[in-house]
Amino acid sequence: MIDRQTIDGLLEQAYNLIQQGDAEQAIIVGNQLLENRHARGFEIIALAYEQQGRSAEAIAVLKEGVSKVPGAWPLWELLGNLYSDAEEYPEAFNSYQKAMNCPNVDTDSVNYNYAILLKRMGRLDEASSLCDRISGPDLNNKVRVLKLSVLNAQSKFDEAIQFGKRFIEELVVVPDLPEEDMQDLARGYAEVGHAHWKGQYNREAAWENAWKALEWHRSETSALWLVREIINRKSAASKWFKLVVEGRWHFPIDPEKAPPGFITTYEVVADSPEDALAFAQDLEPLEVRGTMRLDSHEDMGSFPDNLQGVYWRSAYGFYMN
Repeated sequence: MIDRQTIDGLLEQAYNLIQQGDAEQAIIVGNQLLENRHARGFEIIALAYEQQGRSAEAIAVLKEGVSKVPGAWPLWELLGNLYSDAEEYPEAFNSYQKAMNCPNVDTDSVNYNYAILLKRMGRLDEASSLCDRISGPDLNNKVRVLKLSVLNAQSKFDEAIQFGKRFIEELVVVPDLPEEDMQDLARGYAEVGHAHWKGQYNREAAWENAWKALEWHRSETSALWLVREIINRKSAASKWFKLVVEGRWHFPIDPEKAPPGFITTYEVVADSPEDALAFAQDLEPLEVRGTMRLDSHEDMGSFPDNLQGVYWRSAYGFYMN
């Protein structure tokens, strides 16, 4: 057995690898943890498999984990999350119940994920009530965003707008906002935009909130969905394209150097690569749109039933010439 400090170092390394998208290396570290009889190795490997789209294998790893360490609530919780994502709701419910019966369980964390499950099952009143019972500060922002999405699902759009505005006003003034909170703020803006769109068909307010959401998190799923809904364009010729785009930033990042170039990736449904590039340009600052050019593209096949527009975009990769 290796010492606790080494175990902690392996865990930190594994989580960093997952955050960086290096699932293969994370699996290697997860196996090192298992070799040293540490149950979090199951969690690491499952998270890496999930990142690779191997959900069934992730579930299998966690089932093995809980059979060997039945008192490990994080394994039961993650198993519940994966079952919930797979729409296997009875199995998800059972996993959360098992987690709650474990020693030293973080009840707020499990209840938060259980509330997501209730929303997905259409049990909206129960989901809302459970959100109100989660009191710990660590999940405060995420719980409020979930509550906001439940209000929208209940068609309580005016209430959602007021609740969301209060949430945004509180968070937007926080200095040096951590990245995780930026994502919550982006989701808050997107949900407020959703309420304006679905409740009032207010295109201007919906677009403004979607744009603000994407300023805080450039690939916020709900905001990209809202943009596609507002544009509302379909075509029998639609294809799914993966684009690699180059451009030039509109101000210096290093004050002693010229504005850098950038490269970024998009996944877009459009009629052609050129149309896909136009959708991508529309979501970037006005000053850089004219500098953007298509470096390469991959045709992922026909998608005639999907609304056209951007579905995902990566972070900027800046470089100096």
